[in-house]
Amino acid sequence: MTRGRKKDLTIPPTRALVQQRDYRARKASYVSDLEGRLRKAEEENAQLRRDLTLARAGVATPSLLYDPSMVEASAELLHNLSVAAASLSQFQEVALSKASFPTHTIRPSSESEATTRPCPEVSLSPEPSQERTMLEHAGHYRRGRKRLYRENSPYDTDFNESSIVNHESRSASMESECCGGVLDRRNLVETKDDDVAAHAAV
Repeated sequence: MTRGRKKDLTIPPTRALVQQRDYRARKASYVSDLEGRLRKAEEENAQLRRDLTLARAGVATPSLLYDPSMVEASAELLHNLSVAAASLSQFQEVALSKASFPTHTIRPSSESEATTRPCPEVSLSPEPSQERTMLEHAGHYRRGRKRLYRENSPYDTDFNESSIVNHESRSASMESECCGGVLDRRNLVETKDDDVAAHAAV
């Protein structure tokens, strides 16, 4: 509050008043500049502290990696892994070899043996002495011989049909060739055909 008379604003300021105003303005600008620089310095200091912490952590990590116990454990782990890989590869090779080359053998069936076994040849013109012996034992073979093959097998059916045809042709030829048809040789031929069929079925 001014004392005395009221200040006249129309009067131009004196030199001392102008210098005083300039000083105050420079002081305020300097203080604001210092405050900005202080804030920037504090931010840079915090960033440097964080970088220093990270650098210390990075320097301490290699010391753990080059620890002798860590190196030994890593070497043992690598060795175990290599042994396991070799064992797995060997097992795969053995499994593939067994799968591609089976060791068991397949036994042939009885039907294949019966088909591949050669049938004995039957003579169409037996000697007179053999004819007499066959006639005596023909009834005995037909009564006492057991059937050793199944009636419903396709092989026996085909064989019986072919034997019937051969029997008819052979009976006609033998009646014309020997004995003039006096002796009945049909039973003899059927017995021989039955013996051949039983031998082939076995």
